Amino acid sequence: METVLPVLVAIGLVIAMRLDWLSRPRTRAWRALRRTKNTSIAEVKDGVPARITGTVRVLDETMKSPVGKTTCIGFRLEIEQTDQRRRPNVLRREDCRAFVIADDSGAATIEGPVLLGVDWEDDWSVLPQHAYGLLEAAGVITEGLLFRKRYMFRQALLVPGDRVSACGVAFCEPDPTAPPVAMRAPALRPHLRGTKRDRVAVADVGPIGDVVKLITR
Repeated sequence: METVLPVLVAIGLVIAMRLDWLSRPRTRAWRALRRTKNTSIAEVKDGVPARITGTVRVLDETMKSPVGKTTCIGFRLEIEQTDQRRRPNVLRREDCRAFVIADDSGAATIEGPVLLGVDWEDDWSVLPQHAYGLLEAAGVITEGLLFRKRYMFRQALLVPGDRVSACGVAFCEPDPTAPPVAMRAPALRPHLRGTKRDRVAVADVGPIGDVVKLITR
């Protein structure tokens, strides 16, 4: 019995770590991307799931990241309390505007909702005091008995110029910004759209050859 208990505890920890890894947005995004073969934007078919890879461009508007106020198209933020043994997560927030992905063959609009699986900008960092307003606006009590509580944060950003892959159901619609392909046939642009239950997966892609490392890290 004395030897069985540590083994069960170890197995439980491994299972918990595995479930945590599988639940991360980056892992979920790449699992979705792996199920669909990559194609050029010009070859995307209407009404069919498509995976495309290209450079991020602004569509209509950008936003500011919650911490640091960096201009971006989308973000994912996590904040944890550091002065407790378990470092409980006290705030998770994400948002993403519609944007464009372009490759050598054309451009596609990503409308979402988006499962943003891009990399964290940095590892955990100390949350600046001026950002405590984020917690207080969410109803988190930041004042302790003697001192303000301490927090760590990490943040992932989607910015113009990033190279990403995206996967979702494509809908080809007239593109008013492009010249017609024939006298009466308007040019079409793919729009990748998702639902709250099945979001458009978006993840970073580095130089060719980095994809395997992104999946297995």
